[in-house]
Amino acid sequence: MNHISLLNAAPMVRVRTAWSEGRWHARVSSLLAARQDRPLLSLVACPLAILATTLAGSGSPDILWLLVPLAILTWWWGSTEWAWTWVLGVMEACYGIQWAFIGTYCLAAFPHDRILAGVLWAAYAGGVAGVSHLNRKRAGRYSW
Repeated sequence: MNHISLLNAAPMVRVRTAWSEGRWHARVSSLLAARQDRPLLSLVACPLAILATTLAGSGSPDILWLLVPLAILTWWWGSTEWAWTWVLGVMEACYGIQWAFIGTYCLAAFPHDRILAGVLWAAYAGGVAGVSHLNRKRAGRYSW
């Protein structure tokens, strides 16, 4: 008798787990159903946390693993009406990261025109915030 036939001759054992019985599936389903909209956390706090983590991670990359839980929190606190709200929060974070790196580059590249670079840098962010406020006000959702 060889090794292969011994393995095939063993009786089949069925392992009963909580997942196979459906208990975990029911718990996860009830957790997902209990999710509430928290747009301020999903669209403001999480993108700012992602921005801060990325900026801090440029000096020490060992904290960049925090981006994954922050993206999951952005999804968790996102809208239950529209499933892609979390992508908007992550895109806001990417926009903020680009804005921060471009602004710091301009401030370093133009040392004699720092005031002008700083004013343009802040004015661009203020313009984007104003346009987003008008858009939310026009849509009647999540307005200030």
